[in-house]
Amino acid sequence: QAPACPAAPSSPSPSSSTATTSSLSALRPSPNLRDTGFAAAAEDTTMMRSTASQPEISEAVYSKLHDGTGGSPLKGGNSSMLSVALSDNDYDEEADAPRTLEVCDLSYKIGDKPVLDNISCMWKSGEASAIMGPSGAGKTTCLRCIVGDARGKVGGQVKMDGRVAQKTGRQILLRAAFVPQDDLMPPALSPREILTFCAQLRAIPSPDVVVEQLLDSLALQRCADTNIGDATDRGCSGGERKRTSIGIELLSDPNLLCADEPTTGLDSAMAESVVDLLVRQAQGSEVNSFGGSVVERGGGTDRRGRTSRLVLCTIHQPSWRVLLKFKVVTLLATGGRVAFHGPVTALRQHFESALQVMPPAHENPMDVYMMLLKDSRSADDVVKKWSAAVHAERFGVDVTCLDGDSASSRPSHHTNSDTNALALGSDSMWGAGAVRRTYPSSWFRQLQVLTNRNFRELIKDRPRLVSTIFIKVFLGLLVGSVWYGTGKPLTNDHIFTVEGAMFCCVFMSTVDTLMATLLAVPGIKGIVHREWQNGLYDFGAWYFALVFSSFIQQWIASCAMGVPVYLLTGLRAGWEHLGLFVMTLGVLACIGATLGLVAGGFSKDYQAARQAVIPTIMPQLIFAGYLIPKDQLPLWCRWCYDVTLFQYGLSIVRVNQYAGAKFTDCDPNYAEYGLCFMTGDDYLDSVGLMDHGGPHGELQLSFCVLAGLLGAFTVAAFFIMRMVATAPAN
Repeated sequence: QAPACPAAPSSPSPSSSTATTSSLSALRPSPNLRDTGFAAAAEDTTMMRSTASQPEISEAVYSKLHDGTGGSPLKGGNSSMLSVALSDNDYDEEADAPRTLEVCDLSYKIGDKPVLDNISCMWKSGEASAIMGPSGAGKTTCLRCIVGDARGKVGGQVKMDGRVAQKTGRQILLRAAFVPQDDLMPPALSPREILTFCAQLRAIPSPDVVVEQLLDSLALQRCADTNIGDATDRGCSGGERKRTSIGIELLSDPNLLCADEPTTGLDSAMAESVVDLLVRQAQGSEVNSFGGSVVERGGGTDRRGRTSRLVLCTIHQPSWRVLLKFKVVTLLATGGRVAFHGPVTALRQHFESALQVMPPAHENPMDVYMMLLKDSRSADDVVKKWSAAVHAERFGVDVTCLDGDSASSRPSHHTNSDTNALALGSDSMWGAGAVRRTYPSSWFRQLQVLTNRNFRELIKDRPRLVSTIFIKVFLGLLVGSVWYGTGKPLTNDHIFTVEGAMFCCVFMSTVDTLMATLLAVPGIKGIVHREWQNGLYDFGAWYFALVFSSFIQQWIASCAMGVPVYLLTGLRAGWEHLGLFVMTLGVLACIGATLGLVAGGFSKDYQAARQAVIPTIMPQLIFAGYLIPKDQLPLWCRWCYDVTLFQYGLSIVRVNQYAGAKFTDCDPNYAEYGLCFMTGDDYLDSVGLMDHGGPHGELQLSFCVLAGLLGAFTVAAFFIMRMVATAPAN
């Protein structure tokens, strides 16, 4: 059966009206507690009750919920992901009609552990609403379930303007944006650059003009050209980073803007400024008046012609002054149960009248309420009192579905008979097949913008760029000075010595890049998850932009290390030999980068990434054929030699050095007995590098294998990163 949602009450009988009036009067503040906010709340309540019988169902439901309606028992549900996924053409309301967001019997489980317990609430555009509760109450989980970014067993419905929306694997979140608690942005870019690239990806006309307007509205002009920074490289302040993070999502002009604990880690002044920004966005802001014309893709426009939207955020124990800036507050107790849902001005009234909880005069009331909600026994009492207030005192009606029918009479939303529901596999609303992701800009435009952003970030991150090039040059000079001149003249005595220098280059080219990429992936995953989830770009465009810019960087770094080694060691003369040597190091570095993406994709965090370094490198080192020749490996693991990328790189530089060359220190009489090598081909034959059509055959085989490994790791990294980065966060 379909989950039940709060419904508009029918016309009350005289007896029910009397009961309702008496219950409302019981919840009115006492004279010593009366203030302007409480009086306004009582007047709003009377007004909402008087208009409850009007035919506008969503308005009636909104009135009921904002007068304090809580959840209802779970009558049905599914394990699909939920999201607000309605296109602009699905609405036919007037331009100034309010948007409403409803969650009906929303439940969430991880295994057998319930995190959310049948939450039913409603919020309205033009108002900033807050979800509060102690740690572990499910605030963030609730928010992520609403925007379809939660894994696990999700039950219930999410409705926008009365329309059910469920998420399938190919469906997108239309007109909804999520601002995570962590400010996940490229740390080397400034707010102006970040917003400009996002505006280009959104295909906004005159992006520079729009970004300047947005910087003014967000009060970011002072830090517009300061790097965002991160934990190790400080840049913008916490409040400036948070406002930039919000600005990224404002560029999409969302109907629904969700922010996860936007004030966490900020001082009181910064926290208040961020909340003020969210309130302005809910009420209607000039931020979306691009180019002088109001963008009406969002949640309607107010009388001043500015776009209003629904703003919903979680917040952790704010000051009472900050909390009063919100219109509606939802309190969650331990176990993800609704303990209050209604106007902020009625919050203290409810706790004092129903629970006889009166906070001390000089103490933040939210501190007292959070203590009650955190303790399981007191939380049970708070939830029961709230449920009793909802079902017995508020309106005196049962909880039914939006269409006024009982829940048992409605068809299940798992079928295609409900034209307002999009169930898994349902074609009733969207036509044949599920809706595919669409983006404002083309795939190739996304590739261009993201590549430019990657190179811009690389150039601006000068410490990282300089250190990368400096380390490569330093390693090249170090190896070249230690093995200085060992390649000239070409002698038998220096074969093993020269190969040591070549193996160092092969090893460092791969391992250095692998480690750097592997350790960077955990941070990259958070950024791409946020941007992809909010519909900024296609994952394929992001991935190939990352791979392309990374490969260019690796080729430059390979030249910085390979050229000094080659010249100082005195390896075989000739530009073609130098080019082949550097090209081999470049290919190995690119393979190291893709292998780092594969290993990093499975790493949950930096600690796991560090632990994955040695298991990834050691097999390549052991079975490369340099430390232990292939014919001396045990039979059971000899096959590992043929799948080790180090040995193919070492084979190429060996052939490049010795093919067709002659040694100067071998007497023919000694060579006849195998005591030395007359030519480089003799040495290559002794190590098994003449078995595939001579030196040229070995070069072709080794390059083909390396190219195959590069392609395989690139494809594998694509699917692994897509699986991990685009998976729901919870």
